[in-house]
Amino acid sequence: MPVTREEIARALRACVLAVSQQQLDAMAAAIPEASRVYFYARGRQMDMLGTFAMRVHHMGYRVYVVGEAAVPPIDAGDLLIFSDGRGDDAIVSVQLDIARRAGAKLCCLSAYPASPNAARSDLVVEIPAAASFDGTDALQPSGTLYDQALLLTLDYTVRCIMDAHSWQECDLSVRHTNML
Repeated sequence: MPVTREEIARALRACVLAVSQQQLDAMAAAIPEASRVYFYARGRQMDMLGTFAMRVHHMGYRVYVVGEAAVPPIDAGDLLIFSDGRGDDAIVSVQLDIARRAGAKLCCLSAYPASPNAARSDLVVEIPAAASFDGTDALQPSGTLYDQALLLTLDYTVRCIMDAHSWQECDLSVRHTNML
């Protein structure tokens, strides 16, 4: 029987609603405490994380996306927010080594909060979509539920930060690009 949009929407809703508000609040609180906020992931996860980086920039924080041309060295007082859905990506681990040696704080977004890369982090936000990686979620291709839940969760976090500061869209729009 074909998969329906309703099934996919139900799975996504359940996943997003299962994310811990306490974990999101801790990540949101770490952003203004950091001198600079760096973002890193690989593949589709970087696409999702990149949208969050843009919004964090719109809120006025100093933001860098690892891998882009003009990224200064990470240092003490900085925050690295990274997504590693499975939590054991060796290339992500190399970036964590660099950030940790520099004295940066690490915030992991992962479906596996007890994974090696999550365990090395100061903060962990669990996106409970492990089934999308282990093959038991046959509704969508591997990792898709995680990617979708990551995007919605991070967009919600933007809203939480905006609400905490009583910011409106016009407060952020002054930092939107004018280069079209």
